[in-house]
Amino acid sequence: GRVRWTFETSEQITSTPAVKGGRLYLTTQDNRVVALNAATGTLIWEYETTTPVDSSPAVAGDMVFFGVRNRRVIALDALTGEQRWEFVTENNPTTGSPIVKDGVVYIGSGDGRLYALDALTGVERWSHLTRDWITNTPALSGNMLALASFDGWVTIYDTDTGKRRFSFRGFNRLIMGSPIIEGESIYVSYRNGLVTSVNLMEEEVLFQSRWYRLRLQLWLWGMGDHPGLPKGVNWVQGLGSTIDMTSAADADR
Repeated sequence: GRVRWTFETSEQITSTPAVKGGRLYLTTQDNRVVALNAATGTLIWEYETTTPVDSSPAVAGDMVFFGVRNRRVIALDALTGEQRWEFVTENNPTTGSPIVKDGVVYIGSGDGRLYALDALTGVERWSHLTRDWITNTPALSGNMLALASFDGWVTIYDTDTGKRRFSFRGFNRLIMGSPIIEGESIYVSYRNGLVTSVNLMEEEVLFQSRWYRLRLQLWLWGMGDHPGLPKGVNWVQGLGSTIDMTSAADADR
């Protein structure tokens, strides 16, 4: 529990570092991305950005990926810190963090889009427009990708086709943390303290959500039975407190 080393920035750090191959990669609010010796904290290289960086870095192969407030998604050489490519989103800051698998970078942006970019070139493979800002990290299991947007929607995409499979809107608008996947369930924590489990393998049924909302309204007006949980929802648990962060899951906990 003793401090081995410290590395100090001139502004606060809001991201999570990534560690690979004896190096620690960190994005900072003082307009830098740095690579440190993980054992000693010694600076190996730094890359200057034009704006602060909120996005946590993702490391895959010999490259480091992150989003920047000036609408960019940037890839650096992990060994030298040299820029490999940059991709410009449509508008608003890119504060969400990327996830990388099988040569594809998945990242949500402040323009409300989920982007799938080629990891080597930065070329867009596909993108989908969601309903609000995306400020967190997608979750990935096999070819199923789960994404939570700021307005409380959870969406499942098939990464093989780039098509949307299912969407669910929670009982509260704000999702601050990232969704997580364990087995065939997605777990999402809403800011009002509701933890929700959604079926990862769910598929959309035409007009299902409208039918559920109608049945819910009828129940609220005293004109019908309670419709139960919406399609795709396994359970909802209220904790009676604010949740602003990402959960963790392991087996049955």
